[in-house]
Amino acid sequence: MWDNLRQQLASASPGLRLGLLGIVVILWVHGLLLLDDRNTVLRDELQQARETTRRLEAASRERAWPARAEEARKQLAALRALQWTDSELGLVEAAFQDWARSTATSAGLAVRDLGIARGRRAPAAASAAGGAAAGEPAQTLRARLVADLQRDPLIGFLSELDRSARAVVVERALLRLHTTPPQVELDLRLLAQVRPPAAAASGAAR
Repeated sequence: MWDNLRQQLASASPGLRLGLLGIVVILWVHGLLLLDDRNTVLRDELQQARETTRRLEAASRERAWPARAEEARKQLAALRALQWTDSELGLVEAAFQDWARSTATSAGLAVRDLGIARGRRAPAAASAAGGAAAGEPAQTLRARLVADLQRDPLIGFLSELDRSARAVVVERALLRLHTTPPQVELDLRLLAQVRPPAAAASGAAR
């Protein structure tokens, strides 16, 4: 086969031989360029690997990670404690209504109406505070409380909201001075977390 190829090249015109030589040179240059590109990629990957190794070595010498992990655990536990939790969302709503009415009554506030509306699911960051044991994403509940406008009882009720172990945020306060007697309308917001009964039992055991 090689003898036949040499004979054909020998009998071919100089122009054809020159053209074939040009093709061979082009293919050779193209191969060199591909090899150079591959080497460039390998050098970049090697540089990235070295930088990653340096960062890991620096992190391995850091001694504050256990303390930071413990601080993050405490903050997560504190966030979980601010949520209103139960095995069903309806139980959370009932528990908050009972708590709000009893707290207002203890403060001397005459409650005329108290209703709850379910809001959107909490964002991922806030929902993550529920932990892996959470049955569902945390959900925002909004309550509207209407009561007779009495200065001292209202201040006492708001103080109890501020001291509550579980977070209750006052989003809006509206004074109805044209009614008889004058009334105050409070829009409250809380974060509800539904947990499976097993998770709630294990949390109580801890």
